[in-house]
Amino acid sequence: MANDNMKVKTIKKETLSEKIIIEIKNLIDSGQITPGSRLPSEREFAGMLGVSRPSLREALKALSVLGIIINKQGEGNFLSENNDPWPIEPLSLFFSLKKGALIDIIEARKGIEMHAAALASERRTIEDINTIKAILKNMRGSLNDYKAFLHHDMDFHLSIGMATKNEIIIDLMEKIQKISVNTRDALWKTADHIEININSDLTKHEKLLEFIIAGDAQNASKCIAQHLDELLERLERGVTRGKD
Repeated sequence: MANDNMKVKTIKKETLSEKIIIEIKNLIDSGQITPGSRLPSEREFAGMLGVSRPSLREALKALSVLGIIINKQGEGNFLSENNDPWPIEPLSLFFSLKKGALIDIIEARKGIEMHAAALASERRTIEDINTIKAILKNMRGSLNDYKAFLHHDMDFHLSIGMATKNEIIIDLMEKIQKISVNTRDALWKTADHIEININSDLTKHEKLLEFIIAGDAQNASKCIAQHLDELLERLERGVTRGKD
């Protein structure tokens, strides 16, 4: 008779793209694909793996998001020469494979960035403040160019991470931002409708900087939480989690 207290992990049903990623990891771990080397062409590689080219392309895109695979225009796909280890966060490999992934990413960002904003309020230097002010200036100058605004928005959040002086927080924020940037465009195309309020977003960033300059950790944390909660509400009105 089974033990009622037995702790059993649910077996995860893997998608084809995930299986391809695992096989590519095996090829890397076994040294069959070496740092800086060129991967076979999509047609050849798909044939070797016994999968369709669209499925292979989806897996390569996920690995590209993480910086493991580098696509060089006109030359093909290459294994990065970076010696960083394979990401330890299993779910991060598959964020780019989900069209509703941005919702999950922002939920993850909330906890990290609330703490980051509080620490930045306590540890920021004059140089940090000047850097964030310069980025805000770029955001104000990009109100008519949403893509440019989003680029500066990412820099804004990363600069707050830098102000924490905590290397783990900085690393986590950089990874999450990298994944979100590569997921966002696909999400925008598949969503039924997503509200964009660029002026409101700018105002919230300006208010956050005020709290950080004032050294008000509690309100800085609340400010970023409110901003991300509002963004989540906008997304959830237009996107179904895990939408295929």
